[in-house]
Amino acid sequence: MITLRKPNLVELTLSGMGIVLAWVCSNVYWGGENYRTVLQSDAKGYYAYLPAVFIYHDLQFGFFEQMDRGKYYNPDLLYEYRILFNGVSVNKYYCGMAVAQAPFFLAAHTITKATGGDADGYSRLYIVFLHIGAIVHALLGLWVLDKLLRAYGVPERARAVTLIGMAFGTHLFYYILVAPGMSHVWSFLYCTLFLYLSHGYFRAPSGGRLVVLGVLLGFIMLIRPINGLILASWPFLAGSTSALWNGLRQAFSHWRHALVASVLCALVVSIQLVLYKLGTGSFFIYSYEEEWFNWLDPHMLDILFSYKKGLFLYTPILLLATVGGLWVLAGRNPFEAITWAAFFLLITYFFSAWWSWWYGGSFSGRPYVEYLALFGILLGVGLGAIRKTAPRIAAHAVLFLLILLCQAQTMQTRYFQIHYEEMTKERYWEVFLRLDQLS
Repeated sequence: MITLRKPNLVELTLSGMGIVLAWVCSNVYWGGENYRTVLQSDAKGYYAYLPAVFIYHDLQFGFFEQMDRGKYYNPDLLYEYRILFNGVSVNKYYCGMAVAQAPFFLAAHTITKATGGDADGYSRLYIVFLHIGAIVHALLGLWVLDKLLRAYGVPERARAVTLIGMAFGTHLFYYILVAPGMSHVWSFLYCTLFLYLSHGYFRAPSGGRLVVLGVLLGFIMLIRPINGLILASWPFLAGSTSALWNGLRQAFSHWRHALVASVLCALVVSIQLVLYKLGTGSFFIYSYEEEWFNWLDPHMLDILFSYKKGLFLYTPILLLATVGGLWVLAGRNPFEAITWAAFFLLITYFFSAWWSWWYGGSFSGRPYVEYLALFGILLGVGLGAIRKTAPRIAAHAVLFLLILLCQAQTMQTRYFQIHYEEMTKERYWEVFLRLDQLS
């Protein structure tokens, strides 16, 4: 007789979140013509590799005229993701997202063809499956985050609350619901997995783990090259100077595995170069043209606190996690607190040095989404340190209010009451929680 194991609290939490996310996304975007708004801006460029390779066999993306300017034309959604390089059209965006989306695209393509549907790469089923892919990646990322929290000794109840906070109290929810075609939710899974495997490597270094980390790092960079910065999280994940040096020493002693890891990382990244070569005849293209980093003029305070797009203003649960978690870590392991803060400042410097430090049409500080697991560690550690009932209830009440605030501001952003580029102090407080004015 087979005995079914009773699901634990975290498993029930993840299952419940999956049901809620699927219900909300299907209710908002999968009916009528709403699915057409899922692919917007950068997401169009990420996705375009899939129909280019599997349907139109055109890496110069000539089908843009037929699809975006023709069959699915919408002046509000029209976005030119192509640039000219030596007179040839090339996709401005990197192909890593298309690789991640490929299983969902191919499933939709197979079903569409089998049922006699419109197999043009842009009809409803393709977009619904892309949205499902984003939900799956978010849930898997949260599942890996739970394993990471367990590795940091966070008790089960605190882990469950942390997962709820990360899913519904941060801009992860916005990028699952409103912008699932953007890279952030997908990268959230791969970056969280990299953090978890790296943490395990420094506890038990091995050549095999190095190889896996090399491939994963390559894929993370294929999606968004700047996320190669995640390698700088190693001191924090090591937890001590001795563990850090031991892990690095083991990497050198397993030099063959380290070499294989480096080669595989480079090979994964080179997928983009091969596509450039096939499309234009050149391996190396800087597709962002006039967009660059202003290294001497970073907007670190703006990206964190400004009314325009401040991370901590629009997702204050992350500020609570940072302050509370670092306080606990500083008392338990000062090395972890210092290295977490150092890594956070490093990525903040890079993110805020980008010419458009507010990152266009987005909600909160979108480049931080893939690093939410690091904030999750702080939130989980902070919650786990609360032993008495009354303070725990108070902490949960505050988290609940911050989740409600995030949900309200997410809705306001969806309806452009919180504008994606034009927010000021006066405008923010004028519309603060004015859900009655949404239309």
